[in-house]
Amino acid sequence: MACGVDTARAIAGARLHVIEGMGHDLPPQLIERLLALIDGHLHGKMEPQTRTPAAQAPTGGRDIHL
Repeated sequence: MACGVDTARAIAGARLHVIEGMGHDLPPQLIERLLALIDGHLHGKMEPQTRTPAAQAPTGGRDIHL
């Protein structure tokens, strides 16, 4: 995760959202969550709009403010 933090720090206005335990794979149960994060980014929203709240998502997630 250190590389992700370093990359986010190097990009002005970046926001890093960490999904615990995810790694480099793309688990099917997180597709909806990831799409919501991408959609929020594309529409300039800071919080993703999902049908499943983050607290109930399979691995949760958190934003790291740099």
